[in-house]
Amino acid sequence: MSKFLRWVTILFLGFFIYHLIRDILQIFNIRGNIIADLFVTSHYWCRPYCDYITIPPEVIGTVLSLVILKRKKFGLLGIVVLACITFIFIGFLLP
Repeated sequence: MSKFLRWVTILFLGFFIYHLIRDILQIFNIRGNIIADLFVTSHYWCRPYCDYITIPPEVIGTVLSLVILKRKKFGLLGIVVLACITFIFIGFLLP
C-alpha cells in the first residue's frame, strides 16, 4: 500500500471514530462540547433516527479501516470504506 493510501485510511479511521463518538453523545443528549456540536445539521428526512442510521456504517468503516491498515492492502475493503464515507456524506448533504 502506498503512503498516500495509508494516510487516507488513517484519516478515514479518525473520521469514523469521531463520528461514532459524536452520535453516541447525541443519542444520550450530551450537548455543549465541541465533539457533539461540530458539523451538526438538522435532518428532517430521518428524524428521530438520524443518529442511529449512521452507526452501522461507522462501525463497519472503523473495523475495515483497521483491517486495511493491518493487512497493508487497500483493495476491495478500501472500496467498502469509501462507500461508507459516501453514505455518511450524502446523509450530511440532505436537508
